[in-house]
Amino acid sequence: MFSEQEYHNQHFKGLQTHSQDLDHKLFSGCTFSKCDFTGSQLIDSRLTECTFEGCNLSLVSFAGCKIQDVNFENCKIAGVNFAECNPFLLDIAFTKCVISESNFSGMKLPNTSFNQSKITDSDFTESDLSGSDFSDADLSGTLFHNTNLNDASLLNVKNLALNPLSNKIKNARISISDALNLVQFLGVIIEN
Repeated sequence: MFSEQEYHNQHFKGLQTHSQDLDHKLFSGCTFSKCDFTGSQLIDSRLTECTFEGCNLSLVSFAGCKIQDVNFENCKIAGVNFAECNPFLLDIAFTKCVISESNFSGMKLPNTSFNQSKITDSDFTESDLSGSDFSDADLSGTLFHNTNLNDASLLNVKNLALNPLSNKIKNARISISDALNLVQFLGVIIEN
């Protein structure tokens, strides 16, 4: 299906690329709409200024992939190890995505949007998420440990389990109800 090495400013719609080898490909300025990439490999590929809309990216391998200015909107992303991406100039954004059992540990993702996404059972251990936007996200079972969330927006999040003693949260914006949940980690009892 993808016989060429480079694709520029193309719109792909409804592709079914289950377990396809897309290694060493360049996609620049491309849009992918309602495509299913389940189990595909983008090893050592490059995605620049691309948008994925309503796509299934479950179990995709991005090992060594360079991802620059890539937006995922309304996508299903399960079992993806983003920590294997090439970290050079990494720029990625998620809006209204369903992200589960994915790994972001140790990544530098400042100012990244996870806005309105459902992020379950995923790992952000030792990541730099300073200035990132988790507004209106559901973070059920998601792990934050030694994570930099300074200046991040955590407004209206659901299921936030964030220990302020083991994470950096200076100037993070957080809803009052979630602020009360943070107090539980301090061993403080709040009475009315």
